[in-house]
Amino acid sequence: MNCRFLSVGAAVLTVAVVNVRVDAVTVTIEHGTEYQTMLGFGGHDPRGDVSTLVNDLGMSVHRAEIRPDGYNGPNYATFGGMHPWWTNGPFYTADFLKLIIDTIGFSIIRTEFYPRPDQADMFTKLIPFLRAVLQKSDESGADVRIIASVWTPPASLKGNNSTTAGSLRDGQESALADYLVTYLQYYKEQVGRDLFALSPQNEPQIGTGYNSCPYWPAQLAEVIVALGPKVKTANLPTRVFFSDDICCWYDWNNQVQTGIQGNRVADSVASIRAMHYAADDDNGSIQVFQQYGTGARQLGKQAWNTEFGNGSDSWDGAAWKNTKDMYYMLRYGFSGIVTG
Repeated sequence: MNCRFLSVGAAVLTVAVVNVRVDAVTVTIEHGTEYQTMLGFGGHDPRGDVSTLVNDLGMSVHRAEIRPDGYNGPNYATFGGMHPWWTNGPFYTADFLKLIIDTIGFSIIRTEFYPRPDQADMFTKLIPFLRAVLQKSDESGADVRIIASVWTPPASLKGNNSTTAGSLRDGQESALADYLVTYLQYYKEQVGRDLFALSPQNEPQIGTGYNSCPYWPAQLAEVIVALGPKVKTANLPTRVFFSDDICCWYDWNNQVQTGIQGNRVADSVASIRAMHYAADDDNGSIQVFQQYGTGARQLGKQAWNTEFGNGSDSWDGAAWKNTKDMYYMLRYGFSGIVTG
């Protein structure tokens, strides 16, 4: 069997052949053919079982999902700092930073920014944590990247004047793009680094009782078309990833891609095609990951899964399916994998 070893960061995979004989099974390690550049692996830690992630899974990516202020529903704790941002902390210590950077090797943190005035203190609490993470990353010679997803535009730009559900009002695409550029500039000013990548909308086909905003493909494409040139004009290196949505809606993602292809600048900024979750059967997984991985490469983009995995904790349940899906993602060229 052929085994491809991956290194996180700027290194790519190379080919040579090493044969290992164990119980009549030959394992071939290749070091010379370039496949894809891996930016990271990993996930969040809902039960505090950090040792399980490190020792059993070898995680190297961390997803920090922040929920709206005051939300206390089940299974929606904050995974990023030591405690949720709506508490008084502490949110990190030197030992905690050493754990996530040196021991676990987190390389990507995904978070949410807050459009509501009553959530402003949440980002204020987040800033020192992000600064400390990046400083520790530098000291350790790591390459941690911070990515963010928009869960909703400001209520003033939406038809229902609310941050929950409702849609962006027609004609507000450019105003939203201006708002996001202002956010990127504020982020850089406060954190001291550019945000690595931004999704204009988390799961844009879903409107729920928390921060959310459903889009039609053409409208999300209009937002990206407005956002791309504004990001370039502001001299920001931030990438855009889309559609940040459920895997089975590949055609929906393609419609967004079609809508931005006519704008060369926007198309170059939107360099990551991201999906969520995975299929429930082998044939479905193969098709989904082949579509996203192969399709992204043909367009000169990267394929990411920014919210991967679900189901039970049993080995004969979701665990084995998730393991196979990880294989398919590697096989078809995914560059970033973040569990959620």
